[in-house]
Amino acid sequence: MGRVSNVRALAEIQTHQSSLAQVRKLRSLAQSTVAELTGMDQSEVSRLERRSDLLLSTLRKFIQATGGELHLIAKFPGGDIELLIGEELSEEGSEENTVGR
Repeated sequence: MGRVSNVRALAEIQTHQSSLAQVRKLRSLAQSTVAELTGMDQSEVSRLERRSDLLLSTLRKFIQATGGELHLIAKFPGGDIELLIGEELSEEGSEENTVGR
């Protein structure tokens, strides 16, 4: 793979990766708006956007407040598995949910 191909590949990956702050900004939302939608203070949203470790329930609330849905996918050599967490597990039951086999 040449240098140009590597640069293109890196650019492609980066276009599909975003921080929470970038997601919020792409959705044209202020921290105060997300705070109101999640029941948090604006300062809590600011701290959340800078954290590297957070609860999945908190992440789900943030994503829902910005208009999205959270899907957690584990990648394995034999195929990807979408993990059912929290509310999803009680709604979906215990059925196997496999993506891209």
